[in-house]
Amino acid sequence: MDLLLRKTTMICLLLVFSLLLSAVSADRIDALLGESVMFTATKDCSRENAELIHRSRDDNNRTVARYQHGKWSPASGYGDRVDQGDTVTLRITNINDEGLYELTGSKCDETVTDLYVVPFHVVHAAEGQTVTLQCHYVTTTNKKVECAWWEKDGKRVFGTEIKLEAGFEGRVSLPDKDLALGDFSATVQQVRQEDGGNYRCYYLDGGKKKMGTPAATRLAVDEVSPDQIHTRVCDSYPGALCRSSELPDVGLQSHQGNKKFKQLHVSVYLACSHKTCQSQ
Repeated sequence: MDLLLRKTTMICLLLVFSLLLSAVSADRIDALLGESVMFTATKDCSRENAELIHRSRDDNNRTVARYQHGKWSPASGYGDRVDQGDTVTLRITNINDEGLYELTGSKCDETVTDLYVVPFHVVHAAEGQTVTLQCHYVTTTNKKVECAWWEKDGKRVFGTEIKLEAGFEGRVSLPDKDLALGDFSATVQQVRQEDGGNYRCYYLDGGKKKMGTPAATRLAVDEVSPDQIHTRVCDSYPGALCRSSELPDVGLQSHQGNKKFKQLHVSVYLACSHKTCQSQ
C-alpha cells in the first residue's frame, strides 16, 4: 500500500513538474486584437499528421491546423482564418484565441506558444494637434519600478532611459514625477501623419517587464486641408476683427498622391467676426 502511494505521489509530482516546465518554456506572443499571428515553429515541421493545438484558458483543446500531403491545412472552424501553406498564420485574432498553442505529433519538436490578444484604445487627432497617450499601472510596495518606456509598432521610441526616436525631438513630454505613482502617460505635440501607429507602454517592476493600462493605443492622425486651417484660425478669434499681425503662422503639410511635399509655413491673413471669416 505504501509503495503504491509513493508511486502515485511520484507520478503526480512529475506531472506537475512537466506542466510547470512547459509553461516556463512557452514563447510568448502579444498580438493586437484583429492582427494576424504567424506560428513560426510550424515552418520547421513537415511531418505528416502533425497538428497545431489550441489549449484555451478554460482548458478546452481545439485543433487549429494539420500537416497533410506536404502542406498545412486549416482544421474545422478555421477555414476562413488559416490558409494552406508551409506555415500556419492565424488571421483576425479575437479575444477567444488567447491561450497555449502546442505543436504536436509525428516527431516534431513540441514547441509551445503562449498567445495574448491585446485590446487597444483608439485616439484620433488632426495634424498639428496635441494628444496624450495614457499609461497607468499598479505598483507594489515591496518592488521598485526601475524604468518605463513606449514602443511604436514594436520599436522603442521614448522612455526614462531611452533617447527620443528621430522625429519626436522637442515634441514629447513624459511625466517628471516618481514612477511609483503609476502614471507614465506621454504627451505628443504637433502630431504628424507619420506619428500614426500602434503604441504600447511598458514598465520594469521588480525586474519583470509588464504592460501598462490601456495595454495598447492606436493613434490615427487625420490630414488637415488648407480650408480646415482657415476655419480653425477664424474660430480661434470669435466676435472680433483680427489684423494679420495678430494671427499665428500655421504649419501645413501638403500631399499629392503618394508624394509628400516638404512642410510649408504660411501666414494666414483673415478678417474674423462672429459670423464671417474672409481673406484680406
